[in-house]
Amino acid sequence: MWIVVYITQNKETAMTIKKLLRDAGLLVKMRSIGLRSDEQYGCYEILLPESEVEEGHSVIIESMV
Repeated sequence: MWIVVYITQNKETAMTIKKLLRDAGLLVKMRSIGLRSDEQYGCYEILLPESEVEEGHSVIIESMV
């Protein structure tokens, strides 16, 4: 099962978080919320497999320090 671990308000930030998690070796999905996928602004969800959520949260938190 895929779990939302992060929600952002623009595509640039979503892509940054997605890359950060992939670079950490995690399997990542990104999806837009209520937008066409080619739009720059709007909300995006970052999702991880349930088994990787805890590690993903740690990676995100460490990057913000």
